[in-house]
Amino acid sequence: MTLWESIQREIDEANRRAIEIIKPSEQETERGLRVHGEAIVFDFGPPGGPLIYSDRLTAKINQLYDEGRLRQTYARSRGPADRISRYYPPEKHLRFDGLPGRLRYEAVKEHAYDPEAKEAYKRAWGIAGVTVMSTGGGGSSLEGYDFHKYKMETLRDVLVPVTCAEDVRQAKAEGRHGIVWNTQDPKPFFKSGDLDQDLDRLDLFHRLGLREVQLTYNLNNLVGAGCTERYDFGLTRFGLKVLERLNELRILVNVSHCGRQTTLDACEASEAPVVANHASCEEVYAHPRAKSDEEIHAVAESGGYVGICRVPHFIGWNATIKDLLDHIDYAVELVGADHVGIGTDQGWAAPIPRGIHEEYAKIKAEYIPASQMPPDAPMPTRDNYAGWWSGFRPEHFPYATDERNFGSLSWINWPYYTVGLVSRGYSDQEITKILGGNFLRVFEKVVG
Repeated sequence: MTLWESIQREIDEANRRAIEIIKPSEQETERGLRVHGEAIVFDFGPPGGPLIYSDRLTAKINQLYDEGRLRQTYARSRGPADRISRYYPPEKHLRFDGLPGRLRYEAVKEHAYDPEAKEAYKRAWGIAGVTVMSTGGGGSSLEGYDFHKYKMETLRDVLVPVTCAEDVRQAKAEGRHGIVWNTQDPKPFFKSGDLDQDLDRLDLFHRLGLREVQLTYNLNNLVGAGCTERYDFGLTRFGLKVLERLNELRILVNVSHCGRQTTLDACEASEAPVVANHASCEEVYAHPRAKSDEEIHAVAESGGYVGICRVPHFIGWNATIKDLLDHIDYAVELVGADHVGIGTDQGWAAPIPRGIHEEYAKIKAEYIPASQMPPDAPMPTRDNYAGWWSGFRPEHFPYATDERNFGSLSWINWPYYTVGLVSRGYSDQEITKILGGNFLRVFEKVVG
């Protein structure tokens, strides 16, 4: 079986699951695929888009697995992984759609220079039909910039760096895929102890190509409060100065991981539209990453939009593509189609190496839901969690699922998100806005 045949088998299964749930007519499918192909499609996702495991990369990962080093090497666990994995979800140990450290760079090289992997990489982008993706990459801003620059230079015949709206249109016209470089936490900017000097670092990163900044990532920082912290104090005085500088530099402000008051403060204080481009609706499914009606209204009134993510445990219990569409329906009814989008927040990888399959199955089998967790279960910290504690607690992951990579919510099913919107009765104009028109409008107004 060739590399692409293996990948196609996984795509066919994901498509089948989506169609089984949506149950579109032949006419709805035809119309949805046509609209999707013609539209500018925006996504918020992981660095690099789809991840293709070439034979060489697969062999390296399987070797790590056979040597018993896969979990620690692949997932960057810095503590007693065997003990921690009993209590914390497999997504934080094995990510189908991401690679740490040097393996990420090696994957880019495979996508660029391995003929089979390169063709599969390009075909996967084309099948998903994503025009532009906002993405970070790296444990700090400089690391993120290095990976972004390396990726753009190495895959220049596939990817286009996006620093203005015209770059998006150019990518669509050329059949390439635009990448907006963002950072999901401004903490790396603010390390010197001199906040005014640190604030000036935003100018430096803007010159390097940074065009989007998320104010917090779950936890509190010098700017404001994250969505999974105990208390939400809103934007700090320094946070207001950061917001003002972001507006001056024409950098897009993102509040997807911000606490409620921080989100409301940002929408009130910003002179430019604010986005929550990978979130969900609290009234549909309560989760710390979800946005309340008040927040959704505030984002819309700023001129921005709320993008619905496809992370299964964020949008529903045993979530499927139906839940994604339910969140979109709710948001559209609340603030209108001009202020709603999609931001998957998770990527896609294929074909999955044996080592990852087997290790994932082991962890999934021993996974204990938060409701059954014993009182002495260790809380996650930087020392015992996989890589570092990002603020998500066990109760934020209600179950283990492979829906995100193989199921109806799979990133490769992007065209069927559109078919689903058709089946829900949206007009072509409304769908085009939700797919990427709202992003482009906001991006052009803020960034230029």
